[in-house]
Amino acid sequence: MSDQTLMRSTTTQLPLNAKAWYNVGNEMVRGGDVVSGLEYLHRADDINPGHYLNNIGAAYSRIGKLDEAWEYFSRCAEVLLHY
Repeated sequence: MSDQTLMRSTTTQLPLNAKAWYNVGNEMVRGGDVVSGLEYLHRADDINPGHYLNNIGAAYSRIGKLDEAWEYFSRCAEVLLHY
């Protein structure tokens, strides 16, 4: 069983575990499957809002969606200003 398969099974067993969703999404992005990885990163952010904005922005940047990347980087900066 691959690490990614194991991590995906964790999202099934613990569907409200934002870190599990983040880990799968981050590995997908690092492996080049950015679009699928973004789905997992967005789910992590839905569960734990504001914690994964920078990663989502970086993923959008990797696929050339700079407007979306800027939106998430800006939201991340706002969260940090109020932290």
